[in-house]
Amino acid sequence: MSIKRITLDSIRELLETGTTVLVPNNRIRDAVLHAYADTGSTSVFATPRVLGIDVWARDTWLQAASMGVAPYCDKLTVSAAEELFLWTSLIEKSQDRYPLLNEAETASAVSRAYQLLKQWQLQEAHGETLEAYRSIPDIAAFLSWAEQFQQACEEKQLISLVDCIAQISHHLEHDDPSALPIDKKFLLLNFYQPPPLYARLFNQLAQHCQVTDIQLASEETRISGTHHQFPTQRAEFFHVANWAKTIMQQDKDAHIGLIGELGDVQRSELERILATVLDRNHIIDFSAPQALFNSTHSTHSLIDEGMVNDAFLLFDTLLPEQSGENFCRLLRSSYVLPESNEWENRFALERVLRQRVNERCQLQDILYYAGREEKPSHCPKLNAVFSELRERFRRLPKLNDPQQWSQTFLQILEHFQWPGTLLSPHQSKVLADFRKALDTLATLTPVLGTIDQGKAINCLRRLCIDTRHNQQFDHQRQISLYTIEEASGLDFDHIWLLNFNDQVWPPSISPSPFLPYSLQKEAGIPGSHSDVQFQFASEAFRILCQSVSGSVQSSHHRSDGELEYRASNFSSSFVCQQSSADTNPTPHCFYGEPYAASPQVTTVADEQTVALLPDGQSLGGHNVLSDQSSCPFRAFAHYRLQARELDQFASGLSAMARGSAVHEALEYLFKRVVDSQDLQEKSAAELEQICSAASDAAIGYLRKYHRSIMTPRFEQIEHNRILSLLQGFLAKEQERPPFTAIAWEQEHHWQYRDMLFRLKVDRIDRLADDSLAVIDYKTGKTSASLGSWLKDRPEDLQLPFYATLMRETSEQPVHAVAIAHVNAENTQYSGIMESDQFHRSVTDISAKQPDDKDWDKLMQHFQSVLHRTADQFHEGVATVNPVNPPSTCRYCDLHALCRIQEQVDLSEDVDVNGEHP
Repeated sequence: MSIKRITLDSIRELLETGTTVLVPNNRIRDAVLHAYADTGSTSVFATPRVLGIDVWARDTWLQAASMGVAPYCDKLTVSAAEELFLWTSLIEKSQDRYPLLNEAETASAVSRAYQLLKQWQLQEAHGETLEAYRSIPDIAAFLSWAEQFQQACEEKQLISLVDCIAQISHHLEHDDPSALPIDKKFLLLNFYQPPPLYARLFNQLAQHCQVTDIQLASEETRISGTHHQFPTQRAEFFHVANWAKTIMQQDKDAHIGLIGELGDVQRSELERILATVLDRNHIIDFSAPQALFNSTHSTHSLIDEGMVNDAFLLFDTLLPEQSGENFCRLLRSSYVLPESNEWENRFALERVLRQRVNERCQLQDILYYAGREEKPSHCPKLNAVFSELRERFRRLPKLNDPQQWSQTFLQILEHFQWPGTLLSPHQSKVLADFRKALDTLATLTPVLGTIDQGKAINCLRRLCIDTRHNQQFDHQRQISLYTIEEASGLDFDHIWLLNFNDQVWPPSISPSPFLPYSLQKEAGIPGSHSDVQFQFASEAFRILCQSVSGSVQSSHHRSDGELEYRASNFSSSFVCQQSSADTNPTPHCFYGEPYAASPQVTTVADEQTVALLPDGQSLGGHNVLSDQSSCPFRAFAHYRLQARELDQFASGLSAMARGSAVHEALEYLFKRVVDSQDLQEKSAAELEQICSAASDAAIGYLRKYHRSIMTPRFEQIEHNRILSLLQGFLAKEQERPPFTAIAWEQEHHWQYRDMLFRLKVDRIDRLADDSLAVIDYKTGKTSASLGSWLKDRPEDLQLPFYATLMRETSEQPVHAVAIAHVNAENTQYSGIMESDQFHRSVTDISAKQPDDKDWDKLMQHFQSVLHRTADQFHEGVATVNPVNPPSTCRYCDLHALCRIQEQVDLSEDVDVNGEHP
């Protein structure tokens, strides 16, 4: 395959005689070298000296410095990254005078303005005029920053690339040119509109060397082609992709240019459509993205890679405060301790952290749970590595130079065995790019000096954001995806100008805000004024069209849903054509067999169930059967598949943590106020003292598991809140008939068939008639009602479960099952009782109408429902059958598995007896 990207007929002799070829960019350099290799008569040859102009200037400076030539040996050239960070540091220091929201973006704009200032020689030609504009704040700020930049470069013995070129040009004009290590013969290839600084350099080279200036584009002015109009962007892209596919099938050596000014979203859509249409019918390769074209632009940066993101999460573990969400991401990372056998433990640790730890926490809080040997969340290797890391880097100095920070970051990654050894080719390239970013960070020492850890991490992150996944040039790819400016200087067999509307070409003006607009227009800086932009666009369009040997096509879409577009005036001489495209082509699988775009859906009734394996393992409490009754699939997924949505981290104390603290306080309280007699005999001061001590017990619990949150002030607030709840609940307890608390937080087991259920009863009271009352504390605001418990399929089986359990396991009769609501909005009892022995707010079955069920029949009903539901769970009934859609499903976490939304509109509002789902 020999794809022609540039014509070398007129310059071949110069290439073969050792002439140094200077080109505007690396795209033309690669095209020249590959074209020279393809047309060579031998497989081994001397590589021509072809250099980008900026690379040549930097190499010339370094060679002169190595020879001891002044001032080259006195200054070090800085890279683009180093220059940007130098600008950023200067702008950060001036925040008091010029407050900014985004220093990095401002630094990039200021750096660009400085390059324009030098490239277009505004100071030399308009120095006095430029100074007169200091009354404009933006220009005054820029001139001040430029002076600081030049002063900083002098102090640090650095020089930017644009100043490097200016110095070389000045040397050639005023000093001895023989002192510079420059060649005798130069070829300037495809420099169409060079800025004055480069033109001056070329003129000076011509004074002392043999310089040939060649522009390979034809000088003919004939520009013709076909312009297509499409209804939508999708139609346009599909048509272009099929056009390119047809050419590729007809001519294997054709160079096809897809040229356009596209945004990131548009490029992503075009790339996706090209990948669909140009599918080569091979098995998909997950190791690396398949590049179908050459391009200099990428919508993905290095920071977007999961491997790199996890590296930064490891660096963040050195910070005083941790993000719980980010740490859980580390636990799931295959790049952190990849050879560890603790994966199940790490998953269990994540579940514990999401239940117990706040979103903002400390590393020691996390290591506490990772180090508990008796728990499934115990991760000895992870705990040891993090503990060692904390001790090793605790002694690090707060300030260090970027080179030391680069080594420190590398040591951290090695400490965690990041990223492992089994890497795909794409991952290996990402790793190499990341190590280059670390090396670049180390080179920032002359620019930044000593910095703290946070700034070092931010600098490295900035480098990774700016590092784009530029695709490697492949001379075998027929398609090139460029902008019009990027395509200038290359040859094409066919081109298609995409999205070629009057809003895109000529491009809208974008003058620098830091330079006077009038000077930019007078100097003819591209983008500074509509007249200048039109001249620039006309020349670029002419050069592009004259570099095509075959067909020239252009297109635009009429609408994107909001705006209407018209064709660019530059295509007015083209033949107009109304076009359409198949926006839903029939796709092909990777083995080359087509399948229908709309396959028929086949429904198969699967009546088989998977019975529970009898292993004697505890299944949990009433939630198992409550889920089975509400929706069998929910119980199957939660307790057979262990499929659950992860808890979300809370800011501050979670509702679960607050509820657990109140439970601790209530247990402490009723171990000291055990019966109604104590309530009557103890004074108000004594009861307040006991409630205060109970609140202290709750605070101690919170302090144990949430140390980073429980500051002294917050402890006092939480103490007062719990104290108020306890006092309000004691007032309700004083309304009750005589009772005695006989059990607190007692664990019970219920054996049914070969299933073992375990639950913890918050409190059991003995009533005046020696019967028992089962009490469950609720700190939330909602609970099930009596009406829901009496249904054949209750959504909440907690009270029926408690009633059946105590009836089957206790020697004493149970005459009351109640829920104690303990929250700021509702301190009350609800539930059922056989007589008026418990509390007046609890439903008294004996007081109901004669046609209602009496207590024994109610207990039998509870037992029947419970046994039936337990049998269904045992037999593996897992149908997607919510008892009351959509309320049952609205807050469920299994929609992606059961796909209930395909049959039920979950947005519907239904009235379920006034109950919260």
